[in-house]
Amino acid sequence: MATIVSGNALLQPLQQDLFQLGSDTEVLLALRESARILFELPKVAILLANEKGDVLSGDKVGAQPEIFRQLSIPMISSRSIAAAAVIGRQVRTSFDQAESPTLLDLQLARALSADGLLFIPMLARTRPMGVMICGLSKKQYDRLQRRIPWLANFGKIAAISLDALTEANRHRQQVEEELTHQFTRQARQIVHEAGNPLGIIKSYLKILERKLPEDGVREELTVLTEEIDRVANIVGHMTHALKRSAEATTIDLVSVLNDFLLLYSDPLFNSRGIRIETALPEIELPVQVNRDNLKQIVLNLWKNASEALVAGKAIKISVSDNLIHDGASYVQLRIDDNGPGMSEETIQTIYHPKPMADTAQRGLGLSVVGLLSKQEGILITCRSQIAAGTSIALLIPKSRKPSPDQ
Repeated sequence: MATIVSGNALLQPLQQDLFQLGSDTEVLLALRESARILFELPKVAILLANEKGDVLSGDKVGAQPEIFRQLSIPMISSRSIAAAAVIGRQVRTSFDQAESPTLLDLQLARALSADGLLFIPMLARTRPMGVMICGLSKKQYDRLQRRIPWLANFGKIAAISLDALTEANRHRQQVEEELTHQFTRQARQIVHEAGNPLGIIKSYLKILERKLPEDGVREELTVLTEEIDRVANIVGHMTHALKRSAEATTIDLVSVLNDFLLLYSDPLFNSRGIRIETALPEIELPVQVNRDNLKQIVLNLWKNASEALVAGKAIKISVSDNLIHDGASYVQLRIDDNGPGMSEETIQTIYHPKPMADTAQRGLGLSVVGLLSKQEGILITCRSQIAAGTSIALLIPKSRKPSPDQ
């Protein structure tokens, strides 16, 4: 009795440690290490019960011989001592003369390079979680016999920990699904509410355009109408998961930039005393991207520059053709400024976008730039020096090249 009590006292800290682990992979690795340290069992494989509890499988358990990864044992006593241990709810061993190891049990022992096997059932309060299969010699088993109750408790602790983690993950998934449902419901309401004024504004602009003389501001109104359509499209996609756009078409980069300069040069730069220089070719430069995504990228970069620069500073927007990178042809769009520069952490948000909730406003814009550029196959380089300015170059593909994760 004293041996059992002392064994339970030894195992109690293990249970507390297992409860603090965040994934089943971490728990299984900790169990193997604990079996090695506490019971001198370095050869341990683990099979987990499926949701119905009628099959033992190693399919989702890593770091063990391949035979266990491919194994699927029905929960029938005659198929393996592993199943018999779980069904009988007690530690079993192939060294017991009362047992009759099956051909499968002999193959498992061979896979663990062991003389025989010890099977420790992992039994939670309401269901079996699996079994630990330990490879050992007859001499090792003889030393372990008096510690069988400890091994049984070890299996129970393992099962309770896995069961608690499974329940926590299930609860987390339910919460995430509920939050997603709430967000989708609210997003749909926003889409509906935002669509009404946007439609009215667009209709008013069309009426206004017909009343204005042809040599007036018709061009600006046309660009403004396109931007309203783009905003409506962005709002309309709030209820969809972010995914790679399949709407890449051949567009004229120079035309897009000229339209943007017509619409945004005054509010973003001129009105703030920021000098704007351009070096755009007077010929068409076709690129293969989604038009709205390209506009979103350019607008975010210009807006970031506008917010960073003060009166008297300058921004230069230039385009050059015939750039070859890794055998592919690109058009380069460069945005240079002589502003305060960016920290390395801020620049990294382009290449490693942070969750939107954790991102400051400027970092949010750069995260959007990074995400959309990756979708469109646009390569980005950024050079920045504190108090000396920033230079961002976009290599925009002239033909569509699928990304590796497409």
